[in-house]
Amino acid sequence: MTLSLISHHWGSYTDSFLGIIIAYFPLRLKKIMILCRKPQNYLLAEDEAMGTKEYYYRSYQYDSAEIALFLNHVAEFIAGDRTVPVTKAPSTSSVSLFFTFGNDLFRMFLTDLGRMKKPYECAFKYGFRGYSTGGKNGVFLILKQDGGLMTAVESLIAQNTHQITEDLDCSLSDLPNLRRVKIVYHDSSGERVVGVMNEDNGRAIFLGFGQY
Repeated sequence: MTLSLISHHWGSYTDSFLGIIIAYFPLRLKKIMILCRKPQNYLLAEDEAMGTKEYYYRSYQYDSAEIALFLNHVAEFIAGDRTVPVTKAPSTSSVSLFFTFGNDLFRMFLTDLGRMKKPYECAFKYGFRGYSTGGKNGVFLILKQDGGLMTAVESLIAQNTHQITEDLDCSLSDLPNLRRVKIVYHDSSGERVVGVMNEDNGRAIFLGFGQY
């Protein structure tokens, strides 16, 4: 009797628990899939007039609405309602620079905009400029002699392999060949935003901060 009663109640609890999971999971599935960061933007339109399709953020949009459009997109991405925001910028390479940020930095746009606004502006305004010759803003290659920046970016790569491979359309075996890059924005503390770039397709993802 006791075992039968326990079994009956356990079965009821289990059915109720599974019912809650089944009812709740579909509501979360979209958010889980979006935050996996599949960069659908790369394949869609550049023009906002294309209806519900995503578009690249470019300098003329920033000139007309400053950072508001981008911040709205970031908030909706973090909420799981839109795909990852991508910004298109000029490049000295044969392909344009298409850059985005890791989830932690996207959240920082919403909690500490003062720290993120200047590097974002310099990245999309000047784009990728190859090797730094000093005195210029933009996205540059990290050199071995940059010391702390190289240490920081290697640590961030190890922590964010899934985001990197999805955003840059590469495999884990490609990670050593990705170019280590930094956003230079003349912060007096020597702080830089660092990340990696796939030279084959011009995609870059910035993952965190480092110092020389």
